[in-house]
Amino acid sequence: MFATMWRFYILSLFCLVGWSNSQSCPAQYKRFTPRHTFCIRRNPRCDIKRSGVSQKEIEDFENIREKGGVPWEMNTGQLVVWDEQLAAVAQKWAENCDFNHDCGECRTVENFAVGQNLVIQGSTCQGHGCKEDKLTQPNWQKAIKRLYEEVLGYQKDWLWSFEEHDGPQTGHFTQVIWSRSWRIVIWSRSWRIVCGYTSFKECHIVLPFLFYFCFKFVSLFVIWSRSWRIVIWSRSWRIGCGYTSFKEGGKYKRFYVCNYGPGGNVAEQPVYKNGQPCSACPINSCCGSSCGGGLSYPGLCKILDPNTAPKYRKPSNLFFCGASSNDEDCQASVTGANKWKKVKSVGGNYDSIVLKGGESSTVTFNKAIIPTKNSFCLLIKFQKGPVDASRGDQSSFTANFKMDYSFASPMQIRSRTLSFTDIKIHLRWGVKTKIAFTFSVPRGAGRHVLDIREISAYDGPCDSLSI
Repeated sequence: MFATMWRFYILSLFCLVGWSNSQSCPAQYKRFTPRHTFCIRRNPRCDIKRSGVSQKEIEDFENIREKGGVPWEMNTGQLVVWDEQLAAVAQKWAENCDFNHDCGECRTVENFAVGQNLVIQGSTCQGHGCKEDKLTQPNWQKAIKRLYEEVLGYQKDWLWSFEEHDGPQTGHFTQVIWSRSWRIVIWSRSWRIVCGYTSFKECHIVLPFLFYFCFKFVSLFVIWSRSWRIVIWSRSWRIGCGYTSFKEGGKYKRFYVCNYGPGGNVAEQPVYKNGQPCSACPINSCCGSSCGGGLSYPGLCKILDPNTAPKYRKPSNLFFCGASSNDEDCQASVTGANKWKKVKSVGGNYDSIVLKGGESSTVTFNKAIIPTKNSFCLLIKFQKGPVDASRGDQSSFTANFKMDYSFASPMQIRSRTLSFTDIKIHLRWGVKTKIAFTFSVPRGAGRHVLDIREISAYDGPCDSLSI
């Protein structure tokens, strides 16, 4: 006879360096950091006994997805799919055997910034009957259950504007349900989670504080109910996970890493938005009866082609140019280097340009912005930096404004990260304005890249705009 005891731990965001860098690192990762997780070697000090996520586990994941078992994407209720790139980076970190988060840019991919959850289970085994094969087997059900149990400490006031807070840890839970993540979390064949849409088969309830989660772990239900109805929306629909079991100090440890993106837990942004099921689905998706049957949860959107980005209807605003659109707002002239190309991405398409030292490119939009108020907000979704992050970002990205009877100085657009970010600029005037953007690289500098996903303008100040 023998007894095995497992201890569970989960972790939320720290930024630490991995074991060491390999000599060869793909260019798609070098642009974000010279110590990208994909480029680190397996930790030689780690006594790894089992590594990787099996094909069967991935197939189980896909089978559940096809049945509509889990609405990971809450804002528009999208079903998730497995992402090989996210999984490859997650597996690299799992093989580092370091129960700390890698830095944000260390796991970033070209599609988007990436969120992460970690779980570690430690075992104490007594007796001669302990078998290594059993001790190293992953238990995804218990690992993910730990992340969702944070809902028990979650408060209603935290829903509408995310911020760090004292008290119980809930960052893993909010990251899992984050309304602007597009690719998240892993699930196992033996459990499901469903959200507060009253047509879901498992439950016909909602939470008392405009917040609802109905958990089903095998036969266990944790349920709250009241008269409010809300659907938990989300745009998360892709995930990649890694797994390693290793021996340390006589104990066996199971280390789970799940990467998903774009990452959530953004300060001052809502965790999710409420609304009617299917009301904000991407235009390249089906929902409910439009999917032709076969979905267990009619309130969830399903991207018709999982290898394409979600596409949304053009918002009602002063100006909108996205890389996926081709209307009059995007008509522009280019001076200087005209090397722009359109890149298709599962995180959303973007326009991209790579410049050498001494080169510059200016894009001037034909359509003028005509505010109806005394100010407007300019929103830019972009990423820029050197093609080799070890050289540092020396490029300049500038917004220029042209008005008939007024003048405004050019504005430098800066970002604290090399991955995609959203920048809001409050322009305190209400007159007709044409905009132009200049990207330049000084002489002697190496190659730099600029990717622009969206440029838009909205009436009024930026503090009323939810990205």
